[in-house]
Amino acid sequence: MAVERSTGRGEPSRRRPRIAPSLIGLTVVGACVVLAVVWNATSDATSPVVVLARDVARGTVLAGADLRVERVRVPDAVPTITPQDARRLLGRVVTVDLPAGTLASASFLADRPAAAGNERVVGLALGAGETPLRLRRGDRVDVIRTPTAGTGVAPAPEVLVTGAVVADVETADDTQRTVRVGVIVPATSAPVVAAAMANRQLRLIGAGAPDGGPRGGA
Repeated sequence: MAVERSTGRGEPSRRRPRIAPSLIGLTVVGACVVLAVVWNATSDATSPVVVLARDVARGTVLAGADLRVERVRVPDAVPTITPQDARRLLGRVVTVDLPAGTLASASFLADRPAAAGNERVVGLALGAGETPLRLRRGDRVDVIRTPTAGTGVAPAPEVLVTGAVVADVETADDTQRTVRVGVIVPATSAPVVAAAMANRQLRLIGAGAPDGGPRGGA
């Protein structure tokens, strides 16, 4: 039979529970983690990053007007695009529908514009003076049919397609400096454009290009 020791005041003594040092350590570490989470959630530290300035649809070729710079809180593990690197996004193609304010990322971009179901890519081989200078993927061009030389007739040039998107550009290694261009045109216009190319009646006129960079945010 256990006998409880008596204190000087007539009451049995009771042993105080001892807390293991390891448990104390875990409690301190847990408190630090909680404090770190709370600090990160309430921290005002922000960084300038590139975001979408407006809603963009799948297939959009990014231009400077589609981007803006905002100062936001972003976890370290989330990849971002800095304003200094924004130019590498221009002319690339959005692969999914995205809302305004989305963090810009190379993960939802492709290098080459692709034709939709109601479009076709027509290959053109054009000489000097028949294309804009420094043509690049993502540029928009008007496709023009010019009169045939030597016919004695001087009809006005005809616009076959307005705002065709340049899908590919390649300069051939020949003395004529031929420029091979793939342009995305409506499916209904593709045969006419191809026929004009076969007759050497085509010219491309620059209609717009991805501009210089994102706009600053508020």
